[in-house]
Amino acid sequence: AVTPAVITPGANGMKSYATPGGGKIEVALNSIANKLLSAITTPNAPLNKPFNLDKLLFSTDSADLGAEGRQQLQEVADVLKAFPSVQIRLNGHADNSGDRASNKMLSGDRAAVVKEELNKLGIDAKRMTTDSFGASQPIASNATEGGRQQNRRVEIAITKR
Repeated sequence: AVTPAVITPGANGMKSYATPGGGKIEVALNSIANKLLSAITTPNAPLNKPFNLDKLLFSTDSADLGAEGRQQLQEVADVLKAFPSVQIRLNGHADNSGDRASNKMLSGDRAAVVKEELNKLGIDAKRMTTDSFGASQPIASNATEGGRQQNRRVEIAITKR
């Protein structure tokens, strides 16, 4: 179990969290790292709440992470390294282009690629599970390219503190 951290909001758009090993991690207020740290360190915060890895912008029929996505995954890895008891689930999603079976497979590929990258960044694969939802859980309209772009995503959820 993670003990509640002392959280210090900074004037520079950053926030500091105490880590279990007695260290400190500082993150940008509007970052995925801050959302994850808040979910990890807030007592009674709900588990399994998905957070969109919004810098992972997948192209149609692709599971390529891209430079911005890799940077965001480095932030996620830094948080997970600081809290070694935390386990996560990676949820892959697709837009509605293509058939149901290929979208389910592609969304699974996206989650697997994120898991593989986090593993390369030092996170034990045993701490991560993946799931694929195809096009079944859109967060935006599939009627426009911008909406479809938002639906091609991977979300991260804390499953165990």
